[in-house]
Amino acid sequence: MNEILKKLSQELLSGKEVAELFDNPKDFPIKLVEDLSIETALNYWNEKTDFENGDCIMNNLQTFWVTN
Repeated sequence: MNEILKKLSQELLSGKEVAELFDNPKDFPIKLVEDLSIETALNYWNEKTDFENGDCIMNNLQTFWVTN
């Protein structure tokens, strides 16, 4: 999960690019998206990630959610 978060925090990606990070699942990976969202929130709360990286992660997850 940390490797995915690292890649999601580096730049804004398309929904297709995020799907590739998730190994192009056939079914929507709702549990993974929820876990990544919670981990991002906790990391931000505990000051393990800054606003810009957390924002980038959440924007990428939202783009994936909307386009899939």
